Amino acid sequence: MNLAELLRHDGVEEVSELRGTFGFMAFHGGALEERTDLIARAAAQEAQASYYGVHQPAGMRQHVPSHRFTADQSPRLAEFLAHVDIVITVHGFGRKGPVHHDAARRHQPASGCTRRAASSHC
Repeated sequence: MNLAELLRHDGVEEVSELRGTFGFMAFHGGALEERTDLIARAAAQEAQASYYGVHQPAGMRQHVPSHRFTADQSPRLAEFLAHVDIVITVHGFGRKGPVHHDAARRHQPASGCTRRAASSHC
């Protein structure tokens, strides 16, 4: 599964709030990692930074690896990446119980990358 496929699911919300050229991202927001999007969004608001998140609805726990989120799959993601110079992606906060993985990969609690690296998904 990739970003485009995930976005086609009922209830999946893609959020982009453009402010400053520093940004925070939460690819695994909503029900997948219940605190990840809250932390990233609050940090973005406090810092007057931009925010991009994908929020899964209650009961959905589909893990899509970050490297499968590419700008060509979403106009909102492409717009966000074109707007920011530096991005911090927030991962792993609030994950509970089993998660459906389609790739064996573990994330560190937080990682950061530049816009260029984010477009290829570090």
